Amino acid sequence: MAPAKNRGFFAFSPCMCISLFGIKALIRRDLNTKILPMSTATELPNYVALTGYACLLIALFFIYFAYRKSTMGLVLWLAVLAVSLGLSFAIPASMSAAQKWLFLLLPGLAALGLQLSNKWTALQGEMGDDYLHFFHLWRLPAAFIPLWMYQSGVAPLQITFEGLNFDIIAGLTAPVLSSLAFSQQMLNRTVVLVWNILAALLLLSSCWLLIDEMSNNEPFSNWMNHMPFASLLFVLPSLSLAFHLLEIARLVQGKLKLAE
Repeated sequence: MAPAKNRGFFAFSPCMCISLFGIKALIRRDLNTKILPMSTATELPNYVALTGYACLLIALFFIYFAYRKSTMGLVLWLAVLAVSLGLSFAIPASMSAAQKWLFLLLPGLAALGLQLSNKWTALQGEMGDDYLHFFHLWRLPAAFIPLWMYQSGVAPLQITFEGLNFDIIAGLTAPVLSSLAFSQQMLNRTVVLVWNILAALLLLSSCWLLIDEMSNNEPFSNWMNHMPFASLLFVLPSLSLAFHLLEIARLVQGKLKLAE
């Protein structure tokens, strides 16, 4: 029988493989889809925007459940979400996408600092680390939006998961990791720590691809500067990054109850 510290790895590895095979199936699922030339792109199907709003609802749902036992924590992160959404519309159009993205990191990083500060005891209440990992599930449906934009002729293949954007892996594996690590206690601290680091890097890579495309593609930039698409680049990623950093800090401090 495998040692206890290795059983979590053996349990998580097949889940990773299943997720990767799922991505491969998604890539092959609609080879007959007609791709419009980018020069003819004018509109997107209604379900693309609906998916964007669904991502926001998923984020709200898991923020609530993660902090439902900590009133101040819930107020703090809902305020971050509201402020970030408001700022995403108030920022001058003259600001570049990269500057806008960096500026909108500030509310999440400020809340992260407050969350980790020992001076704010009201924010040190019980929190659901399992739900904070489930929060990243919004990245799964969000990954299909660049694909649909590509199929509609708005964006190139490179920014989709069929190209160079692999953030969908984080969305696929987040619920698996959360279940194995917190509900079943099968994953140790090292596995969860490595996952958070890699998922954060995938997020940054995805945002860089989208921001770079906005600087060279005016139709795509126009879409990404409007709701709900703006929230998928400028708001929710900042929260995901803050939660990754929060969990990394808590793991380093030994505050999470995981398998040995």
